[in-house]
Amino acid sequence: MTLASDYRKLAREQTTLTDLQARTSRQIRDRIRRAFADGESWQDIAEATGLSRARIYQLRSS
Repeated sequence: MTLASDYRKLAREQTTLTDLQARTSRQIRDRIRRAFADGESWQDIAEATGLSRARIYQLRSS
């Protein structure tokens, strides 16, 4: 393999990784919003996820 082909392969992998990270972030945000809508407290969500209160409310409001 050449440097150019290695670079193109890594660039595609990086794009795939970026897409997966964005999708995962949206899913986490949506799940936290649903938990609040279902009446869960931030303490319950923190216990289940290991996230801080600040991060939970940040995800809820974004």
